Amino acid sequence: MNPNKAVYTCLFWDSVDHLLYAADNRGFLYIINIYQEDKIITKDLRDKNHSTGERTDCKINKIEIIEDPRNLDRRALFVSTDFIMKSFRLKREVKQ
Repeated sequence: MNPNKAVYTCLFWDSVDHLLYAADNRGFLYIINIYQEDKIITKDLRDKNHSTGERTDCKINKIEIIEDPRNLDRRALFVSTDFIMKSFRLKREVKQ
C-alpha cells in the first residue's frame, strides 16, 4: 500500500536521472529518489469533473519514458490507463 492507500500497478526505472516512477490504481504517480527516501514527489493524474470539481479514480496501467536519441534533453513521460494516454515533457534539474 502507498500513501493514498492504493495498490501500485506499475513501476519504471529512469536510468538517466536515477529515479523510480510508481503509479497506482487510483491515478497517482510517485517519483521516488531511492537514494534519499524523503525525496518523494506525488502527482495526482486523476481526471477532474468540470461540473462538480471532483476527481475520478483511474487505474494507471503503464508508465514509460521515451527519449529522443538525437537530443537527450528531449524526454517524455507517457502514462496510460484503460481509457487514455497522457504525455508529459520531462525537464532536468540543474544541480549546482
